[in-house]
Amino acid sequence: MFIDDKKGYIPCLGDKLLKTTDGGASWQVAAPGFGSGYYAAGSGASPYVSGQDKVIRSVDDASSWTMSIDAPRDTFSMHFWDAKAGIALGRSDYTGGDIGYARSSIYVTGDGGEHWEGSSAIESTTGVILGSSFPGLTGYAVNPASVIRVKRIR
Repeated sequence: MFIDDKKGYIPCLGDKLLKTTDGGASWQVAAPGFGSGYYAAGSGASPYVSGQDKVIRSVDDASSWTMSIDAPRDTFSMHFWDAKAGIALGRSDYTGGDIGYARSSIYVTGDGGEHWEGSSAIESTTGVILGSSFPGLTGYAVNPASVIRVKRIR
């Protein structure tokens, strides 16, 4: 995920993040320090990274990171329309048992990722939301057997 033509970030497992400041010619390893693996990056005015149990963001070019309040856990895809409005999609609870399934989650923020609200109880026996694309105000999230249309209304 690139914030501009020079700055970019790649989330990694093992509490690591790759950062470039030269358009991808070289990369440095950053460790945000939250002891988590990361799956997705989203850009608003600042970089956002999500993963196991948390969403974190930086306001100082990834020198330091803060954890968002009420963020969804296990977020696999993020998108920010602007500096304030964003969406996070992924997995929530496992229903348990031998034939259980993971519920999906969709959360939104209107304050730049400080707080999130949404649902972590979206029933779907076909699996979790794995990816998304938001070319405009309407976007699409996918799981192994379906496509979910999501529209920003404010």
